[in-house]
Amino acid sequence: MKKIIITTLILLTSLVLYLHDYNNKPISESRLMMDTVITVKAWPPNAQSAINEAFKVFHEIEEALSFHIESSELSALNTNFQATRTIHLDNITDLSLKYYKITEGYFDPSFAIVNKLYGFYGNIPSQLPDKELIKDTINEFAGLTKVLSFDKDYAHLKHGAKIDFGGIAGGYAINLAARAMVNAGCHTFLIDDAGDIKVMGTKPDKSEWTIAVLNPIEKSFLATAKLPSAMCISTSGNYERFVEINGIKYGHIMNPLTGFPAEDFVSVSVIAETPEEADILSTALFAMPKESAYKKAEELSLAALFLTADKKVVLSKKGNDFFLLNTTK
Repeated sequence: MKKIIITTLILLTSLVLYLHDYNNKPISESRLMMDTVITVKAWPPNAQSAINEAFKVFHEIEEALSFHIESSELSALNTNFQATRTIHLDNITDLSLKYYKITEGYFDPSFAIVNKLYGFYGNIPSQLPDKELIKDTINEFAGLTKVLSFDKDYAHLKHGAKIDFGGIAGGYAINLAARAMVNAGCHTFLIDDAGDIKVMGTKPDKSEWTIAVLNPIEKSFLATAKLPSAMCISTSGNYERFVEINGIKYGHIMNPLTGFPAEDFVSVSVIAETPEEADILSTALFAMPKESAYKKAEELSLAALFLTADKKVVLSKKGNDFFLLNTTK
């Protein structure tokens, strides 16, 4: 009898410890989607069901807006130069046109046609594209407001142009995934789409949402970002996606006004209220010349952290409120 009582106490204690652990530790899941690894971390209640709903959203957006999936709505637009207007195509083109204007053309999904010249979609050339060819291609087939138009039922793309929503699709998907998680009854979570991150709620231990910002070249700790609930951070850089021509690496983020790779920064991090804004503006600032990027960050009152090509760290005025630089050597 004593043995049974002791065994029962052990089982009850184990159950209590398990429940305590369950209520305080998140469930985390990672999946390969949208050409990257997406991680969703959620705290109870309803953590697992909410995670499943989030990944359903990412799958839906990938199927609709992928440049590479032949059956996607975007592929229909790029192939047929016309596509039926849908909610996702309308939403993402509206956002793209808005930020194309805000960034004065430095965020331009139609620049995909020039990226193609460099071999970013296959068939890497043996030599760099000719300067005149780049210039003529930009003049003829780039500029979002110039190549994209709409009527009541269809989106129309100029023949010969290409659209790639890679600079916004991640942020757009995160926003919808976060809504789906909240609707599923989960209110504390983190969504990470390859450096595009949104946090929500208050963790059970009341600790702050803290995101490490790394120097991607030296693999060293650059800064810490403190994020309030519902805020987002995005980091852009040319260190993961590039082509190599004649032994030289050329990054995929380019200055869309010149047609040449952006070379002033190693990385740019932006904190914003929406994942779309953080995603787009980190890319747009990276594409700009340094002084233009600093000026635009202040003009838009952005919390931004710049790591320059000559290894200098620059914070925008608002960036000082969110980023804590690593001062150790």
